[in-house]
Amino acid sequence: MKYQGRIQQWDDAKGYGFVEPNGGGTRAFTHIKAFKQRSRRPVNGDIIVYEVEQDRNGNHRACNISLLKDHKAKRLRANKPTSQRKRNVIVLSIFSGALALFTLSGRLPFIVPIVYGAVSLLTILFYGIDKSAAKKEKRRVSEAKLHILSLLGGWPGALLAQQMSIPIRIDNCPLRSRCKNVQVSSIGTSEYDRRTQQSSILIKKEIYL
Repeated sequence: MKYQGRIQQWDDAKGYGFVEPNGGGTRAFTHIKAFKQRSRRPVNGDIIVYEVEQDRNGNHRACNISLLKDHKAKRLRANKPTSQRKRNVIVLSIFSGALALFTLSGRLPFIVPIVYGAVSLLTILFYGIDKSAAKKEKRRVSEAKLHILSLLGGWPGALLAQQMSIPIRIDNCPLRSRCKNVQVSSIGTSEYDRRTQQSSILIKKEIYL
């Protein structure tokens, strides 16, 4: 059963305090390790959503704790329509189809889809490392590295990571806004490669003539 309560007597240096349930009831011990994917460290007066368990001595302890703001945000994300996921699937399908078409028709060299695939896999790997570091509160992958990977052609991997619920850089820059900018850059690069190859073919023909 979930409860709502207010944090009291919080000692941030030691990482623990107590929670008083709204409407009255038994006060429970609260530890920083009992929080789930918190957006920040708790402070006195914070409203939290939690469950209660008893330790070996019968004392009440709060567990599965979330800040009320994080709890509401999680519910909104869970109830959010899947339109963004559908758009991502459509974008990836169109891009993959166009890339395969240009490659098989000889307008793009085979190295292009290979590079896109390799960099995308590397991007997924880095987003996975970033999520793992976030859960363990360790040093995360820098935004600069993720931007560079996306600009080098890893944006399809970034979208796939979002589909698989891997990316987690919500605190600094939403994945979807980053990918929108990178998609334009990547698609423009592919078109530039195609036109460059066509120009070189025309030049060769003129030389032979």
